[in-house]
Parts: sequence; structure tokens; C-alpha cells
Amino acid sequence: MWNSYVASSDFRYSFFGEELSQQGLLAHSFEFEYGLSNRWGIALYFDYEDPKGGNFRHVRTKALMAHYAFYEKGSRPVDIAIYLEYIFHNKDYKDYEEFEIRLILEKDVGALQIDFNPIFEKRPAA
Repeated sequence: MWNSYVASSDFRYSFFGEELSQQGLLAHSFEFEYGLSNRWGIALYFDYEDPKGGNFRHVRTKALMAHYAFYEKGSRPVDIAIYLEYIFHNKDYKDYEEFEIRLILEKDVGALQIDFNPIFEKRPAA
């Protein structure tokens, strides 16, 4: 379970048709992950939001998440993996679906882990 809190924000967003501030937003993500091997995993996420002035609601499900590492960790100068995610929103929250692909480049230097994972996504026009 992941919990996030937005302590300060000037950003306003649409939460089930209501225009609310992100300030004071509590976001919760319940994650169920299964490792198929030491290089391959799948997961399912359920995301909820509880904004100040709103109600605790399910906003999206991230399904069919797949993470695949191309090589054994530490066997190359940089560890390389790919991450795929299909996201479908609660239709009353956002009326579109998303597909996300990330290339993950990672390097461990002692106790420090350096990650670079740009996100490539296609969303509908606003």
C-alpha cells in the first residue's frame, strides 16, 4: 500500500466533476504484485483519492502491469528493464484509458541506486 499527501499546491483539478485543489489531497494505491521469475513480474493496482472537500473514491485501476529485466541484475554496466502498464479510469473520473511504456536504466553504486526511467505515453487530446 502506497500513501501520498499533497501538503501544498496551487493546482486545481476535476474530481468527479468538481473543481478541487490538490492541496490536502490524500492518495492511496493498493498494489498486488507477483514475481514470475527473478526478471519478470506482473501486478495490479487500485488507486483511490481523498481530496480535501471531496469524498474517498476509486479513481483508476492499473492492470496488466508487466516488468521485465533484460539481464541478471549487475551483469552489465547498466541494468535495463521495460515496464508496461494499461490504465483504465473510473468512467466518472476520466473517460479514457491509457497505455504506458517505460524504459528503465538503473545502476547501483555502493549503497546508492541511480535510476533513469522516462515515460512514453499516449493520451487523448484535451
